[in-house]
Amino acid sequence: MEWLAIGLAVTAALAFPLDSAVAGRGQDVRRSRDTGRGQDLPRSALRGGRLLRWWPRRKPAVADGAWVASLAEASAASLEAGIPLRRALEVCCETGFWGEAGSAVREALRDPACTVAEALDQVGPGDGQPSGSASLLLACVRMAQEQGVPAAAAMTRAAELARASAAREESLAALISGPRASMQVIGALPLLGPAIVWLIGLDLGEVYTGWWGLSCITLGIGLAVVGRTWARRLLRRAGAAQKVSLASGATAEIEDAIVAITLLALALRAGQGLAESLEAVGGVQECPAASDLATVAAALRWGESAPDAWAHVDAVWEPAAMLWSVAVAAGVPPAALLDAAAVRMAGAERRRLEKAAARAGVLLVLPLGICFLPAFLLTTVVPVVITLGAQLAA
Repeated sequence: MEWLAIGLAVTAALAFPLDSAVAGRGQDVRRSRDTGRGQDLPRSALRGGRLLRWWPRRKPAVADGAWVASLAEASAASLEAGIPLRRALEVCCETGFWGEAGSAVREALRDPACTVAEALDQVGPGDGQPSGSASLLLACVRMAQEQGVPAAAAMTRAAELARASAAREESLAALISGPRASMQVIGALPLLGPAIVWLIGLDLGEVYTGWWGLSCITLGIGLAVVGRTWARRLLRRAGAAQKVSLASGATAEIEDAIVAITLLALALRAGQGLAESLEAVGGVQECPAASDLATVAAALRWGESAPDAWAHVDAVWEPAAMLWSVAVAAGVPPAALLDAAAVRMAGAERRRLEKAAARAGVLLVLPLGICFLPAFLLTTVVPVVITLGAQLAA
């Protein structure tokens, strides 16, 4: 009876982990600290060996921000040396530094009928859709192959964006790690009540039998589960990216808007016209927010001014809209100004995430006081006091 109760308590404590409440885009593969290679390590090994692995496992994606950035940088160096894009990617993947993902891309590139874009689809999570960082790389490759953007410049920008995205996610994870670890420890105390009762030498059957014992432990575990769910939602909300309302009625993340502005600057530097660049980027399917640029291009085609054309899209685009309008009015190339707008938007998003993480650390006091502490009293203190009182009365 004692060991059964302890086992159930430990199972309940480990069944609701908080460590995956904040997840970045494409952050699914970690690298071996010993070799530095893109080696796909088991999640259980990376997290210290979780005891419970009974829930269904999602097939891990194989491209995170660091993977994409390193591959893009290496490919850009080869491209600047005059090597074609397809051969540059194949040479990089042949070195073995990009793990199983690189092997999949290399095998796909060996098929003459497979395009570079189709080969890069191999680094997705296995559901037919590339991960966030892989989508960024794929979008830059499409711009290079279909819109005449210099491939070296496109890969360089892909590396910069991937590293910036990875840095934002690592900063957010560092800010959240302290409150998350505290809640992980405190949240386990109510569910370990039977183990604590057994360690102090009381009979578990005597403490938790009867209507009062069963009621206390049931209500306590229920409060603990509610508290952990509440804490997970707070942490997930803190790590959620800002949403962009698209003209089509769909939504996208602000990171997609930053990528779209960067692609627009690349298209302009390739010599395309203003409306043509907007239309070219608007057709990139790997960047959902880019569809708003097609809306702006259509408005410009109908003869609307730049400020009026940008008024058809969400206010998130305001930094780009302002600098675009100024560049058009002054008759200067807007590419450099668009890069500055993308940097401003990325900085604003980083500051917003930092504030959200700090706010989440304060709000985590609510599940602690409302759920976890009462749950600990119900699963441990109250049954022990009632049991000792009954023994003294007898």
